[in-house]
Amino acid sequence: MEKIKDAGSPINLEKAKRLVEAYHPVRLATTAKILSKVTDDDLNDSKFAVRRAMEYHSVNVNAYLFDAGLVTRFFEGHERAEYLMVFLAADDDGKPTLVLAGLNKVAGKDKEFVSLNINDPGTQHPPKYADLSFPGPEKANDGRLLVKLY
Repeated sequence: MEKIKDAGSPINLEKAKRLVEAYHPVRLATTAKILSKVTDDDLNDSKFAVRRAMEYHSVNVNAYLFDAGLVTRFFEGHERAEYLMVFLAADDDGKPTLVLAGLNKVAGKDKEFVSLNINDPGTQHPPKYADLSFPGPEKANDGRLLVKLY
């Protein structure tokens, strides 16, 4: 995999907006071109995987709001993370959620990481979604990012 130019670098709000907006046509293609081909038989499969996939990708959410303490806990205390990994996930009902984990590099291994050796080394997204309607995000009057909860 080729490294993305400037990945891991701070970006301004305009670039952030451009990156977020680039997801919009991907989401539209998924819902309009792929999910539209789902049949009634597909929806009635015994494991409901297709129905859950449709629900997952049809949710109008593209951002998640975390309490700072749920993130900073990985960088405080006796064992501190060097990295934060964000996993796309689905809850028991198939709705989108995220799982965060603090990670450290495995000594002597450039491409291996291990979670922190702490109780509850992951954090599931709390039940608050940030409703950034597409193309989003909006700007506040002073130019900062504006997020609206629903």
